[in-house]
Amino acid sequence: MERLAASVAAAAVHAGLGPAVPVVHRDGLLFLPTLGAVRVGGPGEQGTALVRADGEGFAVHTEGGVLHIARGAGDGPHWSPVRVLGAAGGPGPEPVCVRDDLDPYRTCFDTPAADRLGPQAADAWSAALAQAWELLAETVPDQAAEAAAVLTTLTTLTPLTGGEAGEAGEAVQVGRHGYGALGIVAGSDAHDLAPALLRGFRRAKLRALAEVTDLYASDGSWDHRMPWQEEPVPFSRLLSETYERVGLGLFAPRFLAGVPQALDMIEEAAETTVDGKQLLAGMRKEINGTHGTSGRNGCKTDTERTAVR
Repeated sequence: MERLAASVAAAAVHAGLGPAVPVVHRDGLLFLPTLGAVRVGGPGEQGTALVRADGEGFAVHTEGGVLHIARGAGDGPHWSPVRVLGAAGGPGPEPVCVRDDLDPYRTCFDTPAADRLGPQAADAWSAALAQAWELLAETVPDQAAEAAAVLTTLTTLTPLTGGEAGEAGEAVQVGRHGYGALGIVAGSDAHDLAPALLRGFRRAKLRALAEVTDLYASDGSWDHRMPWQEEPVPFSRLLSETYERVGLGLFAPRFLAGVPQALDMIEEAAETTVDGKQLLAGMRKEINGTHGTSGRNGCKTDTERTAVR
């Protein structure tokens, strides 16, 4: 109910009307989704404040008084706005999305969410992200355009220490979000960030696809050895890593090593369903360059198109 109340208050502020909405604040911060966080007290303080929209922004009523936040206000002693990356209609290829570094519920990745970045660090992070998108737009324009169209939220994660295993050791991660949300480790440069973004997007895309159609059955009944590692894995892992490498191979050919063999393994596997076969056909088209003019673009299979609808 706390999150619902905060969302209702944020919607009222966006609309510029509506009654006062009671919203819980914790640790002295009152967070309004898509808007920002209001500092209403000190660390450890909690309670309820009334949020009321007005034509100039909104007001937060607490026992200590009233705070007025103007529409479009920047960072201040009592206000930290949600930061937006990119600009609608801008010249760059990067998506217009929210940098999630305020939401108290944003820690849903294998790596902990980072604290809010300072202005200089935030600018450097944004610059690296913009450069990474330029690299993707130059090499895999279709995939970059698709990712830019669906990504809505990027969460800053704490820097890697080198001891993480699995997805926790990756610069871009998929959390318990929808198709359009990724976690990005702070401190990555553009050349590392570009393939990491592409891998993360492909992973999120496949997970979303698997939620609406059966790509395989009886996962875990048989072990498979991927061409690029000795350790046996279930079919789901074989499919996901191959799907990611197909997209990455269009960005940098070195990622295609072992992919043709992996595609043959998927085709011959007992777990592959009819929809899985359609996805397989799409991956073969991608690496064969039969879709698009450059041979380095991504494509959608019939299964993917149905899922998007």
